[in-house]
Amino acid sequence: MAARTKRTNPPAKIACLACRASRIRCDGHRVCSNCSARDRECVYTKSNRGGPRISRKKAALTQKLPQEPVESAEIEKAGQTNFSMPSSPYNSVYSDLVFPMISPGAGLKNLDSDHIFDSIFGTGIDASESNTFAENNDEVYRLAHPYVPMSRVYGNDEDVLNGYYIYIHPYFPILPPPVAPVTADRPLVNETQDFEPSSPVSLAISAILTLIPHPDDCAPKRQESVLLRRKQAQLFAQLAMESIEIESEILASETSPAEALSSDPSSFRRDPFHPRTPIEVESVLAYLVLSIYEYSQRGNLAKMRNRASQALDAATRLGLHETPFDHSQDLFCEAKRRAWWMTYLCVLQSSIVSSTAPIITIDRNAFDTPLPSITSDSEAWSAILDAQEMILKCTQYTVSMKKALEAGSHPSVMGEKMTALDAEIDTLTTRYSWNLNYPSTTVVDSNEQVVARCFNAQAQIKLHSARIKLHRYRAFLDAPVFSKRHCDLQHTPRRISSGDSNCSCGNFLQQRPSLSPSSTRSSSSASPTTFLPSSDNSLEEYTFHDIISAKVCMKAALTITRAFEVLPYPNRSQSPSFESLCFESVPRAPRTMPAFACCAMQCSYALLMLCRKSRSMIRGSGASLAATNGLEELYTGLQRILTTMENYSIAFEAVDGMRAQIQEAFTSAKHT
Repeated sequence: MAARTKRTNPPAKIACLACRASRIRCDGHRVCSNCSARDRECVYTKSNRGGPRISRKKAALTQKLPQEPVESAEIEKAGQTNFSMPSSPYNSVYSDLVFPMISPGAGLKNLDSDHIFDSIFGTGIDASESNTFAENNDEVYRLAHPYVPMSRVYGNDEDVLNGYYIYIHPYFPILPPPVAPVTADRPLVNETQDFEPSSPVSLAISAILTLIPHPDDCAPKRQESVLLRRKQAQLFAQLAMESIEIESEILASETSPAEALSSDPSSFRRDPFHPRTPIEVESVLAYLVLSIYEYSQRGNLAKMRNRASQALDAATRLGLHETPFDHSQDLFCEAKRRAWWMTYLCVLQSSIVSSTAPIITIDRNAFDTPLPSITSDSEAWSAILDAQEMILKCTQYTVSMKKALEAGSHPSVMGEKMTALDAEIDTLTTRYSWNLNYPSTTVVDSNEQVVARCFNAQAQIKLHSARIKLHRYRAFLDAPVFSKRHCDLQHTPRRISSGDSNCSCGNFLQQRPSLSPSSTRSSSSASPTTFLPSSDNSLEEYTFHDIISAKVCMKAALTITRAFEVLPYPNRSQSPSFESLCFESVPRAPRTMPAFACCAMQCSYALLMLCRKSRSMIRGSGASLAATNGLEELYTGLQRILTTMENYSIAFEAVDGMRAQIQEAFTSAKHT
């Protein structure tokens, strides 16, 4: 049997019509050799045999793809590459998807290995192209998922009250201790529920709570989110004022005005918002909350003072200031006491921040109403009230000192008053020997330990701020350091530089007309961490000379920064372990009711002036280890204050303006 000869070329998968009719082998070329030798037309056509089988998965894919006719070029390409051309309707699928995968070297022909390795290791990608790609992706995501700001609202009065005890009560306890256990915060996830708080105080509290960003708001610092919270809070504040007007309306005023003057006000009734608060006291409490709202959120000192005055007027009309101790333990006894003494605090605070004369006697012993009670600390209320009176007295001293200097008087005329006030502060700080080693968070319960801790920290802040007010002129001549006016501090419209003749950065000691040349030389060579009194007898006419006052201001300011740092944060879950476990992953909720933010400005002013003086001395005499360490301690104190103000500014826009001033001056002090 003869050996079969080996074919030189494999048989073609597609035969022309002429070769197919003649049943001879076709080489599959565009014009096959048989047709070329016979000088006849070589025509190819589709097979009617159905082609290869395709799985259901691929068939389903082809139904989603546009059906395109098979071009003659594709047929020619298939013929030249000796591959069988599938029949319709799968031609486009095979030409686009299958051929590139099954052809020799499939998947590697157009492979850019540099691009693969660059995308993995990031060594060859142009940064601008990468940023552009990321920005485009972000833009696509933003278009597909538009940002929707959220505001904090609640579904009923009970949830508003619960939110009050979490976010407001620790710092501003206008209501008695909670009757029922405080639970986790419950703001509405969506605002589809149609609910409006039912009383003036619940509306006023809602104005504060809505300023706290919603926990589900992914971008609470965006402008639209801030604007939404601002508008919502102002709406609640306006509704609270309207509700007070409605509550104080007498029916006879509309029906029988002639009988209205002789009608008796309604007696105390049970309050639907809080079972221990008389309904008439609600107006007083609402005024108090709105007074702090006007200051910390809207920055309106005139309205802050006005709301405090309205609260005082309402409280005195109700006789809250002359309510004696009730042995029968009236249901509303504690509510009345807190309403009166919180009114007293707010009226004094409005005078402190505006540097105006108070409209009430600065002596809590002049009123018959006993102090409220805190189970965990019997002296907490006494401490905060004494500190408030003390800082107001020092504020009045500062106002008098300014007037004396403007009139050309010698600063020594205020020496006796300064000595007496300083001794009074010493007495109070000795009496209330506070421990600042408090945990940063705690739950709110009937013992009110968190309230006692807040009051003690605030009392320390106020007393040491009062000390700075006393010594500020002696230490720094009240030279400006902020570009805008805050509290009773001087301001300058331009940035202070180290070479500015009006700045006290390096030459404020030389500007003092009271100091002798010898004392100036002695003080200018002092270390910023060892402010020692001079032995120069020429300074005996002053109770405190500049170095002692600077040292007093430094110690007071650093104490204030530590007291701010230990103020507890709101415990949103009311779990004893939640905040301590989750601080690293969950942002801290903002503290509220920063009525004493001016104390932070006083503290920052003292630290900034000391920083400038320290840097000036270091440039002049070289950086000793003590001077460097002292400067770092001042920087640390300023950073504590900035952290505190940043937390407050999460909710309160006016406080954010103070924070910006401190940050601006801090940056300037570090580079001048």
